[in-house]
Amino acid sequence: MTALYTAIVLMAVASSDAAFTMVLDSISAYPGYTGSYTVQLAAPLAIIVIGNTVNLKGKLAGLPASQTAGIHIHESSSCDSSALGHYWEGVGGDPWLVTKYTSNPEGVSEVDVNTTLDADASTQLAGRTIVVHSADAKIACGVIRELSPDEFFSGAFAPFLGITDEMPAGGKFDKYFDYKGSLAAGESVSLSTNNVLSWDLDGLEPSTTGGIHIHVGMNCMEDAGGHYYKGSEDLWNNVMWTSDANGRATGNLDLNSNTSVYYPFAENVDHAVVIHSSAASGKARIACAVLSRVTEAFGYVKAYKTNGQLTLEGWAQNLQGSDGVSGGWHVHEGTTCEAAGGHLKYVNGSDPWTNQMYTVAITEQGGANKSRTTFELDEIIDQDVGGHVVVLHDSNGYRVACAPLNLGSSTSSPVGTTAPTSGASNYFVSVIMTVVFALVL
Repeated sequence: MTALYTAIVLMAVASSDAAFTMVLDSISAYPGYTGSYTVQLAAPLAIIVIGNTVNLKGKLAGLPASQTAGIHIHESSSCDSSALGHYWEGVGGDPWLVTKYTSNPEGVSEVDVNTTLDADASTQLAGRTIVVHSADAKIACGVIRELSPDEFFSGAFAPFLGITDEMPAGGKFDKYFDYKGSLAAGESVSLSTNNVLSWDLDGLEPSTTGGIHIHVGMNCMEDAGGHYYKGSEDLWNNVMWTSDANGRATGNLDLNSNTSVYYPFAENVDHAVVIHSSAASGKARIACAVLSRVTEAFGYVKAYKTNGQLTLEGWAQNLQGSDGVSGGWHVHEGTTCEAAGGHLKYVNGSDPWTNQMYTVAITEQGGANKSRTTFELDEIIDQDVGGHVVVLHDSNGYRVACAPLNLGSSTSSPVGTTAPTSGASNYFVSVIMTVVFALVL
């Protein structure tokens, strides 16, 4: 289960001195690398040049967990072959030897590294490669590119704050922290506010049964402890999943059925739910999720205009929901995620967003099932979307994520101090944060 983060860092790389016309918005495995790490851009990597100082700022996921390793600009202009050496013309020694990222236990890093190059060299970075290292290998590569005048980026998805009594709890399953077996049980569990525990599972042993229980522990990074119940009778021993021939299982348990044993909703929130293997497989703890009202996830939105045609595209990972579940995504009229308002409508009052939907796809990553969705929309928009927010909804209509389209030209003040100019097209902003999704009506 992913760790939870409450810190949010909004960083706008727009100032009168900063040249931020360069970005890394695509990354892939380093040529010849066949290891287990799949590095992703959790937010675009901005290349900010002020004088002869170069700043790389963004967010990476899929890194080695809890590790410090290198990230550098290289001489090569392609990721199809060797990236050659570090690019550092005009200075007395290689400044990239000390530029490193540090990842958290989930393999996510807020990248913010600085180095100094010769003034001429610092203006010749577009088209060169950025290479990401593990402790002992080059694992990912991307090519720096200049932004075109008609495109802009949002930042990473932001949380909706303000948990209400109507908000359910839930989580996605990851492999139990010390499970070494071959089963890859996953997907999701939820707890409604009327205290009904529901599960939608995959990757189980086919045509059999096994346990699923709320445990004493409140995270999945360590031993979850014993079953969580009141009194002396442990009824969790009787709560089982039942799989079909494909290893899928759905079910539910009304925890109000025995209030002398099961805790109420508020006390179950933030506890771990553990999936066990079948009795024939030793009832091993194979997967874990936390019943949280806040779930870490990440992603961002890119937007660009061509002859009045607006294209929005983006992606998000670790969304709640099982494979194939759909939800809405829309541009809202608000300018902050705290006050997103309704859909941003055409000047004539019509709503272009009502039928815009994403679909969750479950993919296997790092031994755990992760949800990922991509979305794209081409529309003729007759008003500027700059400064408004993109909202993702879950299948029940809850607002689960928000990305501000805070736009700023290369000569504007930092985002949040000056509203974007209406109709302007030459924008780029990179807003980077620890992403936390909350279910909010």
